[in-house]
Amino acid sequence: MDKELTFENFPDGYINDDALILWKYNGHEYEFDMQDLETFQKLDEAKKVFVEIDVEKSDIEKITLTYEMFLKFFDVIFGRGKEIVGVKINVRNAVKAYHSFMSFINDQNLSTVNYFNSINKASDKYNVNRAARRANK
Repeated sequence: MDKELTFENFPDGYINDDALILWKYNGHEYEFDMQDLETFQKLDEAKKVFVEIDVEKSDIEKITLTYEMFLKFFDVIFGRGKEIVGVKINVRNAVKAYHSFMSFINDQNLSTVNYFNSINKASDKYNVNRAARRANK
């Protein structure tokens, strides 16, 4: 974002901006709001699907298992894993979807942090005045 976020110019946009919670991928939109407890719990649960793959497995098994982890990750969160990673078992496509989703989450988190920082800055401005008024009594 180009201009500094302040209490005056950011909160309404943050609160009412549906773009912050819509991940757009492959022509589809998926609602995901990190400030929603149920959504956050789904992400936490979905991360558990990533396990270490035995190096002794064949390359075919490794590709299949890796694809299936990403598929299950998106299934846990959205219930539409194949729509996101594709029906063809392709790890590159699955990783590409995951990377896009993680970038989306990072952007959403940054917007949230900026929002709360702007609120803190605005409230600090008023707290200083309040403290000064009390000191003058």
